[in-house]
Amino acid sequence: MEHHEAGIALASQRRFADAVKEYLEAARLNPNFSETFYNLGVAYGELGQWKAAIRAYQKAIQLDPRDWQNYCNLGVDYVNSRQYGQAVEAFKRGAELNPDDMTLFVSIGYNCGRLRRYSEAVEAYSHAVQLKPDFAVGWYNIGLFQFHQHHYGDAVLASERALAIDPDYDQPYVIIGMERRKSGDLDGAIGAFKRAIEINPSCMEAHANLGETYLRCKKIDSAVRELQWAVQLRPEVSWIHHNLALAHLKRGEIINAAGDWGKATYLYFRNGLHLKTGANVP
Repeated sequence: MEHHEAGIALASQRRFADAVKEYLEAARLNPNFSETFYNLGVAYGELGQWKAAIRAYQKAIQLDPRDWQNYCNLGVDYVNSRQYGQAVEAFKRGAELNPDDMTLFVSIGYNCGRLRRYSEAVEAYSHAVQLKPDFAVGWYNIGLFQFHQHHYGDAVLASERALAIDPDYDQPYVIIGMERRKSGDLDGAIGAFKRAIEINPSCMEAHANLGETYLRCKKIDSAVRELQWAVQLRPEVSWIHHNLALAHLKRGEIINAAGDWGKATYLYFRNGLHLKTGANVP
């Protein structure tokens, strides 16, 4: 216990490397105290040693499988090490043990979204908004993942629910705009994307989708303007360069079009295809 308490004191001073040494000695002297391994996992996580943190939490779970916080922190370090499937399973086990913690369901939904397991993401965020009905971000994410499943009506309903809670939330307007464009209402789509930009001039998704919609309306100069804004905000997104190349091509700007085609191709193979509707905010 002396080494364990010394580790806690050092961790409170953010001396995590020294804390690890104390926790390891405590664990050597008493390998059956789950709290030591939990705190060891925290210290390793603060040092960015995700694999060591995961091993520590797994040992803590082995000793105390009913402590939901072990699963929560294990999930976080699975995320940090980009093991998203394992993270989902850890968060799910934590939620089974503590079903009143909204953040666990948010973590499940967020990481299911990363894995494109959209129906599971919707289910998790639905649990979250049951626990906190005024959680605008949760309703937005339900709308986002409903859209990805082509459930456009449900996507709009969830987005409108988010806006009823927070009228100054830009991202739900992006989903509404995309649904309107999908249904052929290009003027309605333009209005929704413009509203998102009014709220947040740095909303990349709104600029990019507004540019794409102008492209469909053959308003090429406006399309170029909006797509260039989007590129400045998020230069690493391949599909924006793709659409900008099309817009330049329609203006007869062959060299500019070729440059954006090249960037789009490079980014596509480097990063994979980006989702057009923005980040799934936790």
